[in-house]
Amino acid sequence: MRTLIMLLIILAIIITSSFVSQHMLNTSSRRLAKRLQHIHSSLMNQDFSSAKRHLAAAEPLWEKTRVRWSLITDHHEIDMIEDSWVRFKSNLKLEERNKALEELSAILRLVNHIPTKEKFNLENIL
Repeated sequence: MRTLIMLLIILAIIITSSFVSQHMLNTSSRRLAKRLQHIHSSLMNQDFSSAKRHLAAAEPLWEKTRVRWSLITDHHEIDMIEDSWVRFKSNLKLEERNKALEELSAILRLVNHIPTKEKFNLENIL
């Protein structure tokens, strides 16, 4: 009986922590994607100064998000975002609009993909 109670408690902790981490991933992903969409809009309007201001606001958010995500997700995905982020910043600095938009699209795809990839379901477990 005692063993069964301990197993149920452990199972409850695992399920609860998965819901908490999924909520954190979803929230941080949406928040970061929203900031990145502002940059995208600025670039579409060829407003590089606005895009750079939005990037300056998004960078601390990404740093905070990166640290949290590294605790619960695959580091390879985070490294891919980091690589694109560096190329994006460089292209934005050089005002290479098309290349910057390309990298920004890659970042957005990865940022939106990670919560789905880490979702607690049978497909991701098996």
